[in-house]
Amino acid sequence: MLRLTGITLVLLLSSLAPAYAQDAKLVKKLEAQNRIASEELDLDDAKSAQLRLTQTLTEAMAGGLEKHALVLHSRVLLAVALADGLGQPDAARAELKTVLAVEPTCELPPAFRKGKTQQLLEQLRTEAAASVPARPRAIEHERVTVAKEGEAIPVAARLAAELKMAKRVTLHYRAVGAADFVEVELVERDTMLRGEIPAAATATNALEYYIAAWNAKGKLIASEANPKAPVALAVVRTVKATVGGATEDEEREEENPLAKEKTKGKKKVKAKGKKKEKKQATP
Repeated sequence: MLRLTGITLVLLLSSLAPAYAQDAKLVKKLEAQNRIASEELDLDDAKSAQLRLTQTLTEAMAGGLEKHALVLHSRVLLAVALADGLGQPDAARAELKTVLAVEPTCELPPAFRKGKTQQLLEQLRTEAAASVPARPRAIEHERVTVAKEGEAIPVAARLAAELKMAKRVTLHYRAVGAADFVEVELVERDTMLRGEIPAAATATNALEYYIAAWNAKGKLIASEANPKAPVALAVVRTVKATVGGATEDEEREEENPLAKEKTKGKKKVKAKGKKKEKKQATP
């Protein structure tokens, strides 16, 4: 693995345009979590870093900070943990694609430009440069790049006037690494073409999708992204920390005084039951 000795990973990002209303406490926590994750990567503990960063991203989504620079920093750290530490390049690609969708000019510092993460970043840049949409903006669509595990992902699009000959518009999605895309037909509703990626499909680290428009003869006439360069969608998965072999939920139940009282009550009832059995057995 590429060793991150003594260096905190710094993502070189250009300034992000809109100013986001931020919870100062959450931002401070995200910064601290990124620092600890960097130290864990320093110690070749990629698994701990992955779990920490996954939880960090879950909290960031809940706080509405999906495009904050610290969150992009978390995704790059997670990509390093996945690609260089855990041998999961597909999941790492998805994280880098999400970063590039927000900040296309991002770069890794020189210390990290010889690892697998840098190779993936260069591949993604090459693919992006090679992909040329058939009809730019013919399909208007706000790309979805982040979603939560266990929740359906709504997708909406609108066709430009030049595509009035389109008879069918479809959404195609798959888990990263899967061979085939699943097709879903978009339905017109409230002036938009709408569909969704089902919740069952989010049981993975990352998804890919694209949208296609077809004429009456079944010929492709326009697309938003395509099978060779699909939209990357990272799935933030819920992680339950364990304490002494039990989940946090289990720990809370054990520490609940009411639960203890109930347990004591059950033991007393059992004890009385045993005494009755003994009396009945005595001749």
